[in-house]
Amino acid sequence: MTRQKRKKDETHPVNFILLAISLLIFGTLGIIFITQMELVPGWIWGSREENSTFQYNIQLIDDITGDGNSDIIAGLDILECREEGCEQSPHFGAVYLIDGKSGELINKTEYNNPVKQIFPIVDINGNGAEDYLINLAAVEDEYDEVEGDEDRMEVEIIPNNFSNFMIDGQTLTPINIQTGDLFNFTNNYIDDVISFNDLTDNLPDFLFLEAQYLYPPLDYYVINISSYFANGTQFDTNFIENYNFQPEDDNIAPSLEFFNYNGEDFVLFISGGSITLLNTSSNAFLTPVYSKTVFDGTNYYVVIEDINTDGFSEIVTTSHNGNVTIFSGADGQIIGNFQIDANDAHVELKYIPSENDGEAYIMISAAFHNEPRTYNAYIFSITDSEQTQRWFYTENFEDNTPRIHVLEEDFDGDLVNEILFITEYIPFLSQNNVQRYRIISFPSNNELARLNIDYHATRIITVDDFDGDGLRDFAMDGDRIAALSSSKPTGIWLSSAFPLGIPLFIILCACIIIGVGIIIRNARRVKFSREYLKKSRLAVIVNIFVIAMMTLSILLFLMQLNIFNSTLITGDEMTSITVIYLSVTIIWYGLLPLTAAIYNGFSPQFAYLFIKLREAFFKISKSYDHDIIVEDMSERQDLSTIVRLKRIVLPLLLSIAVAFYSYNTLAPLLGYPQGFEVFASTEFFQFIIGYNLLCLLPMILTFLIFSFFISGNFLLDDAGVIYYLKPKSHRRPGDIEPISIWAQSIIKGIAGISALITFGSFLSTVDFSGFFNTGGEAGIFNAIFGFFMVFVMFWGTPFLTAFAYTLFSIEVMDYSLDFNKQKLYYFMKEGGYDITPRDLTNLYPEGIKSFKEPSEND
Repeated sequence: MTRQKRKKDETHPVNFILLAISLLIFGTLGIIFITQMELVPGWIWGSREENSTFQYNIQLIDDITGDGNSDIIAGLDILECREEGCEQSPHFGAVYLIDGKSGELINKTEYNNPVKQIFPIVDINGNGAEDYLINLAAVEDEYDEVEGDEDRMEVEIIPNNFSNFMIDGQTLTPINIQTGDLFNFTNNYIDDVISFNDLTDNLPDFLFLEAQYLYPPLDYYVINISSYFANGTQFDTNFIENYNFQPEDDNIAPSLEFFNYNGEDFVLFISGGSITLLNTSSNAFLTPVYSKTVFDGTNYYVVIEDINTDGFSEIVTTSHNGNVTIFSGADGQIIGNFQIDANDAHVELKYIPSENDGEAYIMISAAFHNEPRTYNAYIFSITDSEQTQRWFYTENFEDNTPRIHVLEEDFDGDLVNEILFITEYIPFLSQNNVQRYRIISFPSNNELARLNIDYHATRIITVDDFDGDGLRDFAMDGDRIAALSSSKPTGIWLSSAFPLGIPLFIILCACIIIGVGIIIRNARRVKFSREYLKKSRLAVIVNIFVIAMMTLSILLFLMQLNIFNSTLITGDEMTSITVIYLSVTIIWYGLLPLTAAIYNGFSPQFAYLFIKLREAFFKISKSYDHDIIVEDMSERQDLSTIVRLKRIVLPLLLSIAVAFYSYNTLAPLLGYPQGFEVFASTEFFQFIIGYNLLCLLPMILTFLIFSFFISGNFLLDDAGVIYYLKPKSHRRPGDIEPISIWAQSIIKGIAGISALITFGSFLSTVDFSGFFNTGGEAGIFNAIFGFFMVFVMFWGTPFLTAFAYTLFSIEVMDYSLDFNKQKLYYFMKEGGYDITPRDLTNLYPEGIKSFKEPSEND
């Protein structure tokens, strides 16, 4: 009795060790996750398109939402199709209004053609909001094959068939005009727009820089400056020059810009061969104040601060061959020039604002696309008397050209705005590129922040501070729109975007400390022997194999997505899949020993529950004589391999039934796709998130939820608890049967049928073709990766999980069998059951001596 009492009160030390291991797994992996994964506040808007290459063109606009932050307008331009049989028609475009602080959609309108340009104009309809002029292209019905690249099909624009119309800045509805079709100003491509504030005077309200295509045999564009009234009437149009102009070109020139001249807003016109200042006063409208030839031509220009103290801003131009010329804003005279090495290079020019009077900073980049492909970047300080190189960077590149942008913010207080440097690299053992964004203070050459994301920006604009750190942030366009904080990324636990980070870190540290303490206190009480490990070789081998396969699939998946090299962005789909996938993975590892501890620690209570349940059913039915007895199991201590494998079947069926029923039912209801066509697309990310949340997580939790059912019946068998049932009146033999068989029969059939149906439904409806729809050099690797992921992560996970969880639990229960049997017997004895071991070979109904009575002749 003393021994049984002790068994009731105590818990086997192996359960504490398993609990400690579980705490260590949760604590260690959790801390690694939240400290090593860096997070930056931001938002991503738009989705990755599967077949077509979309380009969002963004601009900063007025604060429409009234939250104190400027908002964003974006035009959607479809450029090309990368695969045969494009589903997306080229007749598609849209304009979106996006909250600059949260990234939420405010308003949108769609068109049947691509949106090439969006120009902010004055408030035409008087509702207090800035309005816009939209440049809409007309395109052919079919894509045009790109010469030399059979996989790419580009949109073919119909020249001189554009639509240029005004829309309301809040509702995005068209604003009618009084001429022509009451809608369109001109059918030419508009490259730039100037709008004047005074709509009531007799002067035109708009200046359009129009590009008109002259068909073959001429085959070139001519550039006109045309003036229009807001009612659509054209005031004047002036031919400027023939120009080798392409609507898709990213050169700044030709361009129109307001220029302060003696306190008035005149218009500065930069063309390919000249700079011209146009008078906008009523008595000399569009009369040149001065016009100067740029002999080497102009592709980029910037207006900088006054460096010669004459009260006028200066103008800097660059040519394709690297010639840099500085013009006086007062009269257009050249006040300086210098040359950089840029023959056969793509040259760009940026202005870096500073508070250094009399000195200006400009940045010039030259990308050489001949082998070796090289990118050079220079920063010069310029005064009225000299130009000095202050910073230089060079790098060889392969695919995408590095880019440098200027941010409208001085982060480190050196009175000079910072630069954003974008490069691309392929991490070790990765098939995908990573875009590295670095914020650099060039005077000190210090790197203030670094972000690694899979987002290739086309254009960068500075936006209002949306994360509350007091610094302006930046947004970028491309195939999606992203806004990122300019602050340095930090670990998840220190990020302001995750306020529970420090409390979670403390909890995880506590898990490690408690786990270590439990191991120190209980390790000596647990005894293992080589002989026992040999008996457990099936569980050891299977668990090593399962954990290795799961770990390998997880590592391959994380590597394929570049998660190890990426900075997480709040609100991004990559962040969601990373957090959910790694969280479920940590739960998978952590619950493996915890499940075994629960099975082993509570199996006597669970087993006794089924004994009482069987007794209750006996009492309900009064047609039987019954008894619950204990079979003598003293000579049968080993658990055969066949029995171990049989015990896996029911937990496996239960986990499959619950997991895939949950997924098949909830995924469509919650909007998660049940397949994907393109790897790493938005559809793929949503599919993985749905699979982990709605299938894999319920599958893992099934083993905990049904622990009372599974572990209790395991112990009933091992402890030899059975029942005897004899009908009182029916013509039927008596029956002796383990209680576990009775208990399992309640749900085994239902679980088996449900498991087959739900798993079969999953395999038949989920489309994994996206793992294999990749070509190019990485096609073979991706095919192998896809095959491995499908068979391990999706088809194999139910079986691997069931084998690992159940076999491990069986071995732990087998190790503690004597302890748990004594505990169960104590509960039974206290409940009034006879726990005397019986030998079933000597159990016969009263009066039966043998199977056959002897005859007289015997």
